[in-house]
Amino acid sequence: MPADSPGKGIVTRFNIHINNFMFTIDQIKEAHSRVKSGADFPKYVQDIIKLGVKSYDAFVADGHVAYLGAQGFQVQSDARYPALEIAAVSNKEQFAAYLKAINKGKPTT
Repeated sequence: MPADSPGKGIVTRFNIHINNFMFTIDQIKEAHSRVKSGADFPKYVQDIIKLGVKSYDAFVADGHVAYLGAQGFQVQSDARYPALEIAAVSNKEQFAAYLKAINKGKPTT
């Protein structure tokens, strides 16, 4: 008997449909508008995953974000500020000091 005949091994074929979600910056902004504190961030991440976001890259130079979806789909936010000059060499200790100050709500300049 063939493998897919009753009584012998049953072969079942599944067609797996991958949702190719296409999302918009407006949908992402709406999800982000619900973030009021760091405690809300995990829910935000889950919300944008449900929209179809697979990953995102935030660009320090001008604050824009590229959101990546399935099969190379991508949307990008506008720059949030004029392009900053990024130093060729970083200062790890100064960065750590700035980060601590920012986390305490203190100015860094």
